[in-house]
Amino acid sequence: MDDVDEEAVPQNEDPEFVGILKNTVLGTLQQYGWFIIIGIAIAVYLYNKYSPQIGRWKEQRESNNYKKMDTGVAQDRLEAMERARQRMQAQLDEQARSFVEKERQVGKPVFTPTPPSST
Repeated sequence: MDDVDEEAVPQNEDPEFVGILKNTVLGTLQQYGWFIIIGIAIAVYLYNKYSPQIGRWKEQRESNNYKKMDTGVAQDRLEAMERARQRMQAQLDEQARSFVEKERQVGKPVFTPTPPSST
């Protein structure tokens, strides 16, 4: 019975790759630990600072993609653009009329282009 007690009790030893991995990780942390902590802190700060803006940007992109695909929205946008063009053209026409009137009052000759004749 004494022989059984004296026999070596098997030890659970880590496999070699676990030991190498542990030594590599600990060595890296010992050498670059502060840089890693500072890098993580900067990454967390930047994520918290810019995540709302990135979220709005993504929502805006999705909304714009939806607007491009929806024919009703696209038609409304085209009609609004046409109305804006007509308003701008009306403003330019009014400015041209007032310029012609001022030139006539001053007595300067006014060049009035004639539309091309359809022949």
